[in-house]
Amino acid sequence: MPCYRAIIMIKLSLLALFTSSLCVAACGGGDGGGSGVDASKDLLSLSDSEIESLCEYSVSTSDAAHLKEINCYSQAVFTTQMMGDCETEFEACMAEPDGEEFDCSTAADDMFPDCADQVTVGEMETCFEAQSAATNAISISCSTDPEDINDLFDQEPPAGCQAIIAKCPDLF
Repeated sequence: MPCYRAIIMIKLSLLALFTSSLCVAACGGGDGGGSGVDASKDLLSLSDSEIESLCEYSVSTSDAAHLKEINCYSQAVFTTQMMGDCETEFEACMAEPDGEEFDCSTAADDMFPDCADQVTVGEMETCFEAQSAATNAISISCSTDPEDINDLFDQEPPAGCQAIIAKCPDLF
């Protein structure tokens, strides 16, 4: 059983890495709205404070409770696949304290790839919102087949991200 938990934790860590990379780069409003950052600016031209603002905005738009639920159900399904009570495992996971929140003050320490000058804050916002919508649509329970959970991690990024992937695949 620990092997299954390790596999799902690795996959969920990759999902978290993808999401946090978007959090660092994403989410300015079309008119400088939600984050206050000009949506027409390219990612490489952002100041440290603008990157921090984008990060804070993106963190505020993510549904941490839903992500934890997905994580806990995924763990429970895999760890109890051969034996054990999935609901008990899920409840134990949900009762664990939440992990450390992403520290946006260090977001500017991360370097964007060179191609990030081809991507605007507005494009990243579109991608981030598409990714958030896709994540929010995920529904997992103890009756979910483990293969269906595996398939979630093999999906292409949503259509709202395809323009960025074409311009700067290194962001992913």
